[in-house]
Amino acid sequence: NTEFRDATAFAEDQSSLFISQSGRTHAFSRQDGRKLWEASTESDAMYFYPVIDADSVYLARTDGVLEKRQSDSGFVIWRSQPGQGWVYPPVQSGGRLFTGGQDGMIWQIDPKAGVSIGQYELDQELVAPMLVSNDLLIAATFDGKLTAYRATDDRNALLQTVWQTDIGT
Repeated sequence: NTEFRDATAFAEDQSSLFISQSGRTHAFSRQDGRKLWEASTESDAMYFYPVIDADSVYLARTDGVLEKRQSDSGFVIWRSQPGQGWVYPPVQSGGRLFTGGQDGMIWQIDPKAGVSIGQYELDQELVAPMLVSNDLLIAATFDGKLTAYRATDDRNALLQTVWQTDIGT
């Protein structure tokens, strides 16, 4: 099927395979390959790779929208736009949901309601999605820095810098 020849991002859970390609994400049954649902940005925005969380899937878009959908039906649980420009797929650290975006911000998102419950301003914008390693949230920025943060309970200091290194621009 040539419709998926340029598919760029895959994810899977116990029963489904998710494929993001440009402005669409599709869910297929792992058992028989049947298409379960399809999501579209309905614009020129594109989806990044899907992120699975229990019985839901997070879809981040280049227009700054972050969606949480039921993985089996595609039903939209919530849709949020934490900032301007694109927003990367979220990561979880210490039971918290984080996403970062084009405008040099990292947001802590309430996974139930989809609202920002805290934010952290970076010196530069992110060059890649964030990574979680143990209890550290690791982010690379356009100024050539790689920084590890630890989430804190203090809403005024959402992230505490643990270490930073220069990886070059």
